[in-house]
Amino acid sequence: MTELSSLNLLELHSGFNRKEIMELANRYRLAYLLCLSAFILCLPTLSLSAVRNTKAGASSYVRIPLLYMTDRAISDQGFLNKRKHEKNSIYEVYCGSLEYTVDNVENKILTSAQEKLGWHYENKKPKYPLEQITLDNPNSNTNSYEEFSKVIIDTAKKTGAKEFFIYLHGYNNPFAGGARSAARFAYCAECPVILYSWPSAGKILQYYTDIGNNEWSQEHFNRFLEELLAIKEKTGIEFSLFAHSMGIKLAVRAAPVVKGKELFEQLFLVNPDFDACTFVHYVSRFAADNKENLQNVAKASYMTSEIPATYCKRLRILFSSKDNALPIVQFLFGGYTRLGQGADELLERLFDKASLSSDEKAEDAKDLSEFSRKHPEEETDEEEIANLEQSGNRRAFEWIDYATLDYGWLGHSIPFKLVANLWAYDKPGDKFTLETCEHGSFNRFTHFAAWFFGIPEHVGSVGTCEKVVLQK
Repeated sequence: MTELSSLNLLELHSGFNRKEIMELANRYRLAYLLCLSAFILCLPTLSLSAVRNTKAGASSYVRIPLLYMTDRAISDQGFLNKRKHEKNSIYEVYCGSLEYTVDNVENKILTSAQEKLGWHYENKKPKYPLEQITLDNPNSNTNSYEEFSKVIIDTAKKTGAKEFFIYLHGYNNPFAGGARSAARFAYCAECPVILYSWPSAGKILQYYTDIGNNEWSQEHFNRFLEELLAIKEKTGIEFSLFAHSMGIKLAVRAAPVVKGKELFEQLFLVNPDFDACTFVHYVSRFAADNKENLQNVAKASYMTSEIPATYCKRLRILFSSKDNALPIVQFLFGGYTRLGQGADELLERLFDKASLSSDEKAEDAKDLSEFSRKHPEEETDEEEIANLEQSGNRRAFEWIDYATLDYGWLGHSIPFKLVANLWAYDKPGDKFTLETCEHGSFNRFTHFAAWFFGIPEHVGSVGTCEKVVLQK
C-alpha cells in the first residue's frame, strides 16, 4: 500500500506516468549495479598494486623539502597573488622553507641520499600538500638575503649537496602552484631546489597583470643573484637555473647584473615567453664589450658564443612544436613570435651558421681573426678558428624540441624529467634520444598569426636543433 501511495505521489508531482517511473527506476538500478560491479572488479587490481608497493618498500607519496624566496604579500592564509607592500625598503622579502607532498610516480624507494635531502614517505595524500615554515621574521630589521644565504649554506652541509637549482615559475601560478612544480622537479632531479616565487596573479585573464608584476620583481631577483654569487665565491657551491614560460623574463633581464661572473653551471629556458627579436637584442648588447665590438656582434654569430660563458657554462632552450599557448600570446603582441616558439627568422640567422652564405661565413672568419689579433690573450690557432666556424653557436645555445613529450591540446607542459636527465646525464632519458634536425619545425598557428598581422617575413625555423625522439 505504501509503495502504491509513493508511486501515486510521484505520478502526481513529476508529470510522469506509472510506467515511465518504473522504467526510470529500473535504469537507476541497472546503473547502480554496473558501477558496483566495476568497483568490485577493480578491487583485485588495487589490492595487487598495494601489495606491489609494500613489497617494493615504496609509498604512494613523498614529502619533499624546498627553500623559497618570494616578494608576494602575505596573510594568515599564506602568500597572496599580489605584490608585497614595501614600507621601509624594497629589499624586504620573505625567505623560508616548505615541504610539498608529491605522487611517487616512479615508485622510488628512499635511499640514504634522498633521506639526507629531507625526503620522507606519506601513507596518504594530505588535504593540503603544501606545508610552509618561514625562516625569517618579516618584522625584524635583519637582512633577508644574508639570512637566507646562511640557510643555503647550512642546507648544503646537511645534505652534502654541491649544486642547487633555482626554479622560476611562469604565468598564472599562485604560490602553491609554483611550489608544486618546484617539488615535482626536485623529485626528478634529486637535488636541493630553491623556488623564487614572483607575485603572479594566478588568474588566466590577468596575463598583463603578471607581466607588470614580473617586471616589478626584477630588482628583488637581481639582488638574490648577487647573494648567490657571494655564496659561490665563499663556499664553492654551484647553482643551475630552470625557468619556465614568463619566468624566463627575470633570468634574461638579470643577465647584465652577473655579466662576466659565470654564476650558473647550466641554464634551462623552457617554453620561453619572451619576444624573440628582443631576445636577440639582449644577446647582442650583452656580448659587446665596447662600442667597437657592438657592430661585430650584430652581424657575426661566433661572437655570441661568449654570452653564456659570462652568465652560465651551458644554455639550453627547450621548446615544443605542439605548443599552442605561445601562438595565442603571439596574437596579443601583434603577430611577433615568442622565443619559445622557435620560429623567428632572426634567431636562425644569428644562432645557426648553416643559415649564412659563403660570403658571410668568410666575413665571420675575417672578423674572428681580427678579434684574435686585438685580443692576444684569447688568441686561437687555425684549428680552433675552424672549429668555431663549424660549430658556430651550437655549443652556447642549444635548441631542443621536446614535442614528443608535450601533451594536451594546449601543450606548453613542463618536462621536469627531461630537464633532470639533461642536467645529470646529458641525455633525454632511457627510452629517448636526441636527433639532430637541420630545420626545426614550428606550430602551424605561428605562421597563421604572422600572416594575419602581415608580418610573415619574421617567421622562420631556428635552423639546426635537437629533437627528442623515441629510440628505435
